Amino acid sequence: MKHLLYLSFITFALLTSCFSKESEYNEAASRLGEKHAREIIEQEMTDKELMIKIFDVKARATEISKKVSHQAAHYYTSSFESYIRQHSDSLAQLIFTPTEE
Repeated sequence: MKHLLYLSFITFALLTSCFSKESEYNEAASRLGEKHAREIIEQEMTDKELMIKIFDVKARATEISKKVSHQAAHYYTSSFESYIRQHSDSLAQLIFTPTEE
């Protein structure tokens, strides 16, 4: 019985620790997405420079997904898009509106 109680405690501690780390990663990814969106809004750049920045964001999301988690990558891209939409409607239209070819 003592072993079962001990194993239950260890399992609970490990799950709590994992959840805490995951939450920290998601929050950090979200802050990073907002930071990168803010940088794009604040900088004057050509269309080519803007496209390079957008490719950088997509590449960073892929790396976050591979090295951290898919959930953290989702938080990164979601906060990036949300920040752009809230602070620059014209840039949001340019980046997030599909073009007809």
